Amino acid sequence: MKVVLNNYKTKKVNGDIDFEVDDKELVKMFAKYYLAIKNYFKDRDFDHWLLIDSKGVKVSRNDYTRLLNKTFELSGKRISSSLIRKIVLSELYPFEKMNKLARIMGHSIKTAVTDYVRS
Repeated sequence: MKVVLNNYKTKKVNGDIDFEVDDKELVKMFAKYYLAIKNYFKDRDFDHWLLIDSKGVKVSRNDYTRLLNKTFELSGKRISSSLIRKIVLSELYPFEKMNKLARIMGHSIKTAVTDYVRS
């Protein structure tokens, strides 16, 4: 399955980002999610955003942060998208994997290492 990111914070610098998702279970999960959303909003167009609210409107950055906070609320930790980036990149130390993931995340390898990797 090909994923295209074309509306994100550093798009002006990095352009569109596309990558393949090879994990069959993840592809199945996306297919089920997309079908459920498509059926729920069959009378309206939801612009094919990955995360939408109950009205079919794309989730804003602030809404996304609130969603993450609510998701991890029971852990007693404030988990942000930046913290998730730090955790993932710190676990992917081989340069090739880190470089590929930095590209998918829409930033440079330098940004990945200086801003997100824990030492």
